[in-house]
Amino acid sequence: MSFQDSLVFDYVKPEQLEEAHRIELTGFSLDEAASLETFIYRQNVSPNLFLGCYIRASSNDTRPSSDYTQSSQDYNRPYPDYNRPSPDYNRPSPDYNRPSPDYSRPSPDYSRPLPNYTQPLPNYTQPLPNYTKPLPNYTKPLPDYNRPSPDYGQPTTDSTSSPLQLIGYICGLLGPTPYDTQCMSRQDLAGNAICIHSVCVDPEYQGKGVAKAIMTEYIRRAKESGQQERILLICHENLVDFYKRVGLKWRAKSESNHGGYSQWQEMGLEL
Repeated sequence: MSFQDSLVFDYVKPEQLEEAHRIELTGFSLDEAASLETFIYRQNVSPNLFLGCYIRASSNDTRPSSDYTQSSQDYNRPYPDYNRPSPDYNRPSPDYNRPSPDYSRPSPDYSRPLPNYTQPLPNYTQPLPNYTKPLPNYTKPLPDYNRPSPDYGQPTTDSTSSPLQLIGYICGLLGPTPYDTQCMSRQDLAGNAICIHSVCVDPEYQGKGVAKAIMTEYIRRAKESGQQERILLICHENLVDFYKRVGLKWRAKSESNHGGYSQWQEMGLEL
């Protein structure tokens, strides 16, 4: 069985978001990466648009754990030398017997007349403006951003007891056409597109076809749901050919300046 055939796809669960965010930080610069709070929001409002790619973790897996690893400290280093001589505290003290400055100079003359501050005050009796006009009505209800998104398929059922290890994911929200970076952190339920915001694979498993496999699965589920008209995303110029290979088409140069990068390319796929 090939490596791609061993991959398992399932929706990322809340307890797996920290691991997903760790992978996010390895794939994007700090200016471009989403925060953990944004991940929590995306998974909460659109759990069926947050698809994970997993492998089965074996008992003899020697890969480092998902936590950030640091080399162990060297506890065999020598102790500091506490026998070095103390500083010399017998040096002579400063001379505090020098004469004080001369404070006997005459004081300034305060007998000159004070300026005249008796000029009349300005007239503040003019009528005040009328502030009794009615205020605008700000009581219109806000849209409900917490209602669940459409169902894009049931989670994959895993009948085995082997634990699954997250190695990549795709997450998105509903948004408008063309792609709008505002929907990275706020879902637009009136939008007609699935806006993908992150496609990321653990560096240890890059170059093994994981990104292509998860994109293919994501597109398949979106087509089967029939809920939206298209898939949209923005990417760096060097990734345009990759997304073309999985079926997306170049739409235009995006106007986004997300993360300080001004050459985002908008890709799309009609569903």
